[in-house]
Amino acid sequence: MKNNKDLPAIYFFSNSGIVIIFSYLVLLLQKKGISETEIGLLAAVFSFFLMISNTIFGRMSDVVGRRPFLLIGLVTSSITTVAYILPDTIWTFAIVRIFNGISIGIFPASIIGTASDKNIKVGRLTAFGSIGWAVGGLVGGFVGEYYNLKIAFIVGGFFYFVAFLIVFLLDTGSKNTKSGIETAIVKPDYVRVIRQNWTIYLAFILRHGTANAIWIFWALFLIDELGINLRQLGIVQATNMGTQFIIMGLIGDKYNPKKMFVLGGFVSSIAFWSFTIMSGFPQIVISQVILGTSWTFFYLGALRSVEANGKKDNSVATGTGLLGACQSISMLIGPFLAIIFYEISKTYTLSMKFSAIVTTITTLLFFLWEYIFTRDGIKK
Repeated sequence: MKNNKDLPAIYFFSNSGIVIIFSYLVLLLQKKGISETEIGLLAAVFSFFLMISNTIFGRMSDVVGRRPFLLIGLVTSSITTVAYILPDTIWTFAIVRIFNGISIGIFPASIIGTASDKNIKVGRLTAFGSIGWAVGGLVGGFVGEYYNLKIAFIVGGFFYFVAFLIVFLLDTGSKNTKSGIETAIVKPDYVRVIRQNWTIYLAFILRHGTANAIWIFWALFLIDELGINLRQLGIVQATNMGTQFIIMGLIGDKYNPKKMFVLGGFVSSIAFWSFTIMSGFPQIVISQVILGTSWTFFYLGALRSVEANGKKDNSVATGTGLLGACQSISMLIGPFLAIIFYEISKTYTLSMKFSAIVTTITTLLFFLWEYIFTRDGIKK
């Protein structure tokens, strides 16, 4: 546990693997003749099981310890990511999506919990996750463009397996520690953790839920409506994540997390609306800088707030696991909104306008609650 370089590497490789799924699975499904509605339903199935997994294994990481869930989660994520190359029907894809959702939800809270145990700054850690997304997006795009889209999923599984080997060989997460001193493992209370963080969780679900109505068909929007190719899609993803890496590394741990959260919400609204006026590859790349900036402030603001609350009663993994569950709920809401908006307009931009409006309102309400009502004693 003395080595503080293992977690950034684990976060890097695990995020390199997951971006393959989020960026290129929709294209593989389309090639297999899966309709937009069915793609949305498959995403909802994945998100439901990811939500359950995040909720259960986050708390279990606090109760049992970090290492078992790092090992099991990463190796099963590797296997289930490669498994996407096998199905040919919506039902077989659904089976893989279920097991992949469970697998990917097992380990993230254990990574953040271990980082908190070792006093590693989460802003610095998540910066490595973002650069992992950038690298994975680029590699997946180039492999899909010049070789075969299925090979990209084999590469994604390989990234997860490398992360597994790092955990296995370096004994990462073997004990819950704080400043190098072993501490008692407690049994956190879900209700107490939710009470501590409910405003963050609710605002996160609303903003990210509407945003996921965009991401479900994001690759199709870029390719079908803007006319970019797979290589350019990889560059678009890498620009977003590269922006996150730079900002997270420079200022991610320096500012008040709730103020970062509010700023991230308002900038997210600008980013979502900007997508609706883009007409080609250069403009969408510029919009990704705005998006990367907004997500950095929004996500890090939420994560650092939840982590700070969790340190008060040794419930960091439970709190961050529930934040992951909120992310999964958002991914569950998103597909249904995407299907509705697509059926209404037969374009991908209506969901973008809706996301911008909802995010603005949600962020404003969060700001009023946290900085006006509570300070004036109205809530208290």
